[in-house]
Amino acid sequence: MIYQGNAISVARDDEGIATLTFDLKDESVNKLSSAVVQELEQALEALRGESDIAGLVLASAKDAFIVGADITEFHGLFAKGEDEIQSMLEQVHGIFNGLEDLPFPTVSAINGLALGAAAR
Repeated sequence: MIYQGNAISVARDDEGIATLTFDLKDESVNKLSSAVVQELEQALEALRGESDIAGLVLASAKDAFIVGADITEFHGLFAKGEDEIQSMLEQVHGIFNGLEDLPFPTVSAINGLALGAAAR
């Protein structure tokens, strides 16, 4: 196991193919909450530290891939002000850009819904 979190795990097979699996514990769907995005950043950092990864598959253990952002966090986020929102958006975009910039091929095995940032 390369990484294990509450919502994300990363494992590598014998051929060097890593699978990053979204499986948000105690939830019926995967959603991109701030905690899940932080886990994604940690998982990507762990992947960058591996020298023998030949490729990465993004997958979901749920019936839907990811249903988008966790909208229950929006109210609290909007109360923080424009500068903090801008900073958070830049951080999240940096994480997703880091996923795109991994030094090996990356594909998504999308099952079911892929909404919001998950469709990107």
